[in-house]
Amino acid sequence: MNNIENNKLIASFMGWTPSKTNPDYLILRPEDDKPAFEHPLKMFNPGSNYYIDHPKTGCRPNSLMYDKSWDWLMPVIEKIENIDNGSCVIFVEIINSSCCISHMINHNWPNDKAIISEYNLSNSKSKLEAVYNAIVDFITWYNNEDL
Repeated sequence: MNNIENNKLIASFMGWTPSKTNPDYLILRPEDDKPAFEHPLKMFNPGSNYYIDHPKTGCRPNSLMYDKSWDWLMPVIEKIENIDNGSCVIFVEIINSSCCISHMINHNWPNDKAIISEYNLSNSKSKLEAVYNAIVDFITWYNNEDL
């Protein structure tokens, strides 16, 4: 998948859904259909080198910045770290320029710890890219698991 598709995957994990009136437009809205919650997002203005404030209600997929901004990526890390269904806990470890996402079953550390995704500078160009790639792998894994 390319970065736009990967960003859409992350956006879906974070609660973005296609607009009912325009499926090419993504809406940040809780599942109960209440107004969009505040989210510290910035949107890159194509054709320029500056960011503009995001309206916090929606955007086109090519405006998603998960692959370019720590401001966008950190809330994803926080959501992943908060996954705990009672029997499975997820860990995100960012050390130097590497990222490892693992899970532990039945809170039996370290015996039941398993690596889900791991990236570093040998397979990524930057720390941000390593974390981004690990997150994409994690979400792909998470969407196929029965947790």
